[in-house]
Amino acid sequence: MKLSYLLRAFFFVAFLSFVSSKAIYDIHALDRLNASELLATQRSRGMTNARMLAQGLKRLQPPRPLAKQIVEGKKKRGNPVDTAHKAKRSEAPVSSCGMIGARDSALQSVGFLDYAPPFFYRNPIAFVVQPEEVGTENYDYFDLPVDTSDLFSIGVEYYFSFSGAYLGASWRSFSGSSAGPTSLSPGSTNVAFLEPVSLSTPGPGESQSSIWSLNLATLELTATWTNPDGSRFPATIFWDADEDDGNVGLTGDLDAVIAAAKVQEGAPNPFCDAEANPVSSCAIPIRLFYRGLPPNGPLDPGVCDFLNP
Repeated sequence: MKLSYLLRAFFFVAFLSFVSSKAIYDIHALDRLNASELLATQRSRGMTNARMLAQGLKRLQPPRPLAKQIVEGKKKRGNPVDTAHKAKRSEAPVSSCGMIGARDSALQSVGFLDYAPPFFYRNPIAFVVQPEEVGTENYDYFDLPVDTSDLFSIGVEYYFSFSGAYLGASWRSFSGSSAGPTSLSPGSTNVAFLEPVSLSTPGPGESQSSIWSLNLATLELTATWTNPDGSRFPATIFWDADEDDGNVGLTGDLDAVIAAAKVQEGAPNPFCDAEANPVSSCAIPIRLFYRGLPPNGPLDPGVCDFLNP
């Protein structure tokens, strides 16, 4: 009888343990089921967490795998900041009408380009560098085209004696001959003076207008001479500081030109006053920069109205 009582007690305790464990499992399953149903209800009815809290319901978060997908989806979704074009600083506007300044190899200003001023130089044959201290009343103005992607021509503004001309270069040998071949190259004493010329397309010739390139960042103008074989040669721009000439031109080898001038001059010429043709030993390399109009505008308000065709 005692054994029967003990067996009954044992089975009763075992049954209680089994029921308790089953109840705990069912409670967790019910919680998960309720959470899924509530989340589905929240989405289907558009219920916010605030409304659910107001109704005494739990604030729900989606299961972790689903939450990860939502976060990744938000990362991929565009927004006005990500999808907008990045702002870029515009190029500073450049007036198409203005002056051209000259600087030496140390980038010190030596003046502006001008043509045949009535004083300072005695026998100029080309564009010259007019020192700034002389005054601004004789400075020439030049017109740049809109498209400067390839070699281009620069129009000469407001000069009645050659209206419609362009700032180009005319070739000649050191002896003064215009007989070809019209080339510029290292070791050669040939030159091409900057003069008013007719409009031409990029290509070889005794006179060429399409020789210019523009650095949009610095506004520096560089010159390229096209040789008879069609090759483009980056020329050196020089200024003959001789008080008799003052001419500006192009060359393939300024050292060779100066050496030839020294032979022609004979004695040293420290004052740059000897008559040497076509270039004296006082020639120096210069760099040209587009300067636009003076800060106060041109002396003649209508100077830029005479646009070249």
